[in-house]
Amino acid sequence: MNTGNRFAILVLCLGAMLGCGEKAPVVTEQPVDISKVPLTLEVWNSIEEGPEKYDPELIQRLRKEEPKFRENKEWKAFYKDVVLPNVNNIIGRGNNSSNS
Repeated sequence: MNTGNRFAILVLCLGAMLGCGEKAPVVTEQPVDISKVPLTLEVWNSIEEGPEKYDPELIQRLRKEEPKFRENKEWKAFYKDVVLPNVNNIIGRGNNSSNS
C-alpha cells in the first residue's frame, strides 16, 4: 500500500469517527408556563425549589389536578412526606439536631 492510499484511509477513518463535521442539535429545556398546563406531579417537580412552589393555592391546585391524588390516602402521604417538611424548612422550622 502506498503512502497516498494510507493517507486516504486515515482521512476516511478520522472523518467517520468525527461524524463528518455534523453537530448534534442542542436541546434547551424551555420553562413550562404552569398556568397553561394541568398541574401534575411531574410539572410541580420541575418548579424551582422556593416559597412559590409551596404556595397554598398552588398546592391545592396540584391536589385537584394530579390524578394520583384523587385518593385521599395518596394525598395525605404526599403532604406529610413532601410538603410539610419543605414548608417547615422554608419558614425556618426544620428539624435541627444541633439544639443550639
